[in-house]
Amino acid sequence: MQFNNPTSTKNMKKKIISSIAFSLFVCARLTTADTGIKGTIKVPAPATSGPFVGFGCANLVVNANSKAKTGPLSSKPVWTRSQKATGTYSSGTCSYTLVVPASPHEFTMAVGVSFIPKAPQHCALSVAVAKGLGGLWTVPQNTWKTNNFSVTSLVCENP
Repeated sequence: MQFNNPTSTKNMKKKIISSIAFSLFVCARLTTADTGIKGTIKVPAPATSGPFVGFGCANLVVNANSKAKTGPLSSKPVWTRSQKATGTYSSGTCSYTLVVPASPHEFTMAVGVSFIPKAPQHCALSVAVAKGLGGLWTVPQNTWKTNNFSVTSLVCENP
């Protein structure tokens, strides 16, 4: 019987391990994004009072919107990507990673604020960005570009 042969069993184990390793490699490759933009966001000091008490990196949302629109009279982008920032706000720096379509797809970037539970209903939230988000961006296939920018203030404006 073939299963009693130690050489055959050893070869079978090698084949199984090789198959599993190859499958894991293929799965990892298919789920790993290889084109995007990443960076850090310098943020102002944490609030000690008002609607931004407890504000964290996860409350900042980085957005990329395609330059191309869905139609000739439309202002709606063909694609949009959004990702919450990560990190510890009190450190003064948050970070983000955003997967985007590769060149020649041009896009603009913006940063927004997610829902803030402590903000009054009549509060319009705005984010002032010092530098780093203007213009059109492209990212070549299999490349990660770095774009660092600063948020200079978080303001609750009454309309």
